[in-house]
Amino acid sequence: MERSESLLYAGFSNLNLTAIFQAGIYLASSGAILDLAVDISSALDEVVKNNPLVTKKDLILSGFNIGKSVVGSQTTTLLFAYMGSYLSVMMVYMAQGTPLLNILNSKTIAAEILHTFVGCIGLVLVSPLTSFICGFLFEKSNSILDKK
Repeated sequence: MERSESLLYAGFSNLNLTAIFQAGIYLASSGAILDLAVDISSALDEVVKNNPLVTKKDLILSGFNIGKSVVGSQTTTLLFAYMGSYLSVMMVYMAQGTPLLNILNSKTIAAEILHTFVGCIGLVLVSPLTSFICGFLFEKSNSILDKK
């Protein structure tokens, strides 16, 4: 937020930097969350196309199984992406002999840890939600196709 603070001095004193920071976290995490939802829904669509008689329960369970493997890889990707962006800052802290607890409590590193946690929580929540939604939507589309 160090660059955002300059906006306060430029006459935009009514800005809520905390809200802007939170919005940035959500926006940064939304790409990975959207990617996971598309992965699960595409896989479930393929399951329905290959087995039109699949039940809603089996479709949802398939979504859970797909989600388990994809959530693991997406979480690791988020962790490495955020770690990589602040690796040089951590190296400077380590070279100065800064204790690990102080490094983790610094604003820049704590913000990246928060980004990672919010993104991972979003991934864990969107996986079953996408599975449920697709289970109901794809099952209804199957029943519509059966009537035709």
